[in-house]
Amino acid sequence: MISKAFQIGVVASLVAAVSPAWGSGSELRGVHVNATPGGAQVTLDLTEVTSEKVFALEHPDRAVIDLGHTRLAGGARL
Repeated sequence: MISKAFQIGVVASLVAAVSPAWGSGSELRGVHVNATPGGAQVTLDLTEVTSEKVFALEHPDRAVIDLGHTRLAGGARL
């Protein structure tokens, strides 16, 4: 089962990585986290293809998905 702390860490990392300042590009409209037999599956609802960087940070351990030229859509469910 996915711990609530992991879910919050992924969502917080996504929010930190998405810049509201971009005038054009993709919009992040939602994030879905599901348990899988091997861990977790994160699905991002984007309006168009964008670049991404995925990396891990420590203390506390967390995954970061940095989306290039992407802003958080108004009313997005995270």
